[in-house]
Amino acid sequence: MIIHRHGDVVLFYAEQPLLTQVAAWVRGAGSLSLRLVASPDPLIVARALGDAVVAIIDATPRPGEAMAALERCLRSLSARQTAVYTEQMHHGLELFARVRGVQLLMGPMSPPEWDAFFEPFESFAVPLRRQEKRVG
Repeated sequence: MIIHRHGDVVLFYAEQPLLTQVAAWVRGAGSLSLRLVASPDPLIVARALGDAVVAIIDATPRPGEAMAALERCLRSLSARQTAVYTEQMHHGLELFARVRGVQLLMGPMSPPEWDAFFEPFESFAVPLRRQEKRVG
């Protein structure tokens, strides 16, 4: 069953510039909330991506960790729902992102650029998870 409901914008390893830009955009979007992840733990990542509409990975300070996070995100989300953000180009980062089909966002980005990026995610459908009864 598909229902329309609240979804998360998940930020991985977000430094202040990215956090500030996305938080300002999300504040104006009634159907999206912000979730921050700073751990490579697979369980934490999986839980964070459970209600994700889009994941943005900040590669500015730690490109190696960002590339690993990108691989984990692509196990749960489509390439269209995943982006890598950076304010400085790192060796191999663009090729790494493009080969996987994800957007590479060069920051800082303006409000109109964020509007264009988030436009496809403003209206979305999320599968309703089945609640299983436990017998105790």
